[in-house]
Amino acid sequence: MGWVVPWGAPITLVGGSRSDVVRTQRDLSRIGIDWLAGWSQTPLEELQRALGSSSYLVTDFAGLARALGEQQLLVLDARRPDEWRQGHIKGAVNIHLPDLPERLSELPNRPTWVHCASGYRASVAASLLDRARREVVLVDDEIDNLAKAGLELETGAD
Repeated sequence: MGWVVPWGAPITLVGGSRSDVVRTQRDLSRIGIDWLAGWSQTPLEELQRALGSSSYLVTDFAGLARALGEQQLLVLDARRPDEWRQGHIKGAVNIHLPDLPERLSELPNRPTWVHCASGYRASVAASLLDRARREVVLVDDEIDNLAKAGLELETGAD
């Protein structure tokens, strides 16, 4: 949340119980977000009915390697630029997760497979892409499995 919500934006927490909200508020205070606009104790099922829900595919680097041979897709690497320069999938685009909301318009409108080093940043990026109504697949895998999957790597800037 600290990466993608603009600083000072009003935040309302919604949780299944008061303890969920309190725990999340404590976690947010650890990254300097200590003011809430409000909170609500609402059952998840009720929230899903009110807000709707969506989903996207999840795979690993082996799944990405298979898909690259079968379809025209965009590989988005959500890691930091210094991580990217150390090695990345040939032809991938690098947009560090905190920069993604402002840079969504730079991405072509085609299926986007997003990854990072371990899946955490990629899962947030996939949610942002899904919210923007982009076709997205989350690559939830450890970066050490990238070469094992047979993906062609390159180093340095693009």
